[in-house]
Parts: sequence; C-alpha cells; structure tokens
Amino acid sequence: NCFYKDIFNEELFINLSPNADDIWFWAMIVLNDKKIKIVDNPINLITYINPARDTGLNSEFTLYSININENDTQLENIINYYPQIMEKLLSE
Repeated sequence: NCFYKDIFNEELFINLSPNADDIWFWAMIVLNDKKIKIVDNPINLITYINPARDTGLNSEFTLYSININENDTQLENIINYYPQIMEKLLSE
C-alpha cells in the first residue's frame, strides 16, 4: 500500500521515465503520501566488474551512461505530468 495507483501503468512509466525506475518509484511513493527513509551506506569500496566499461574507456552500453544525462529529463517528465508532487514537497 505504499505506492500510488499508477505504479503498474507500464505505458505511463515507459513514456515518462523509461530508464529511471528509482525516480518512478520515488514519485509513486510521494504521490501516495508515504515517507522515504534514506539510510546510511556503509559501503565505501567500489568493486569494478568490467573496469574498461565502468570507467568509460570503451563504448559498451551501461544504464549509468544513459542516466547521467537523462535522469533530470525523466524527473521533469514525471513532475510535469504529476504537478501535485511539487505541491506535496513544498508543503512539507
């Protein structure tokens, strides 16, 4: 019961935030008036599986390479579609 009713609206998700499920889940929680707790991350060591790919030394596709440039756009898409998100955030 933590997510807003549109959580499984695949067409909407694909149109607004196709590569940012974390932003989509966050928005669905905010819209449903639930709280999110940010926890400390005690992991401070990065383990590279494919250092050449992970550091951008080759042209292999990674989700990070998309999100580094598109997360802002996807967040904007969601907020434009659901303007009540900003109202909820500003009222707190």
